[in-house]
Amino acid sequence: MGAWLKIEQKRGLIEKAAECPAMTQHELAAWAKVTYKLKRAPAQTTVSDILQRARVIMSDDNGDGRRRKPLRVTSLALESELWEWIQKLEYQGICLSRELILMKARDIQRARCDAWVLYFSDGWLTAFQKRHGLRYHQQPGEAGSADPAAVALGRQQLQELTDLYEAKDIYNMDETGLCYPMAPARSICTKGARGVKKNKTRITVALTANADGTDALPPLFGDMPNSRIASRSAQQKNWGSAIAEHQGVDDRGSFLGMAAQFGSGYACV
Repeated sequence: MGAWLKIEQKRGLIEKAAECPAMTQHELAAWAKVTYKLKRAPAQTTVSDILQRARVIMSDDNGDGRRRKPLRVTSLALESELWEWIQKLEYQGICLSRELILMKARDIQRARCDAWVLYFSDGWLTAFQKRHGLRYHQQPGEAGSADPAAVALGRQQLQELTDLYEAKDIYNMDETGLCYPMAPARSICTKGARGVKKNKTRITVALTANADGTDALPPLFGDMPNSRIASRSAQQKNWGSAIAEHQGVDDRGSFLGMAAQFGSGYACV
């Protein structure tokens, strides 16, 4: 049995036959094996069938060149409209699920009334996702919530501010969580062991360094209450109190006054 060819490979074979009309079908099969790195050469009957159907295979209606067979869908109009709707929502940053896609497909079907024989099963949706390269992706962080225009403006303003100072005088401070009692996720052992519940007790660490990396301030440690309903201003006060207590500072005002140690020649970013 000869090797199967994708549509784009069939088109390449047709173009080769047009360029070299003296080549036999066996020679074209050998050429396809070498060119497309196939385990076996296509059968002579396969090459003959491809050449006979050259006009159909070369047409755009024959589908994506990465497929082995032309795409066959029950309703091209429904397929196109549903795909455009998904692209629009993806551009807007709206999360989609399989259930929402099925609901929209049914709405389009009722509006068009041209695909009543189509049943929106899990198999149909899985095939639709494969046709368009759709799969579940983890949404990373909260970057999508930021206004791109505001981000660009803020970056420009920050650049204009920091341009007034040397790199060694520009400091950046950021906080991170440190789960100090958490056990490692991996272990050196002879056989796998059952995992245990992770201890997620954490402290907050503030790290500060200047832009050229020549200076780094000692880390500041704090322990904030993990309350989802606490306001941002309340969290900031708790953060200041916790660090002040740990560092031996009498009050929040004194702690915030520590920023004065940078002097007038520094920019706190």
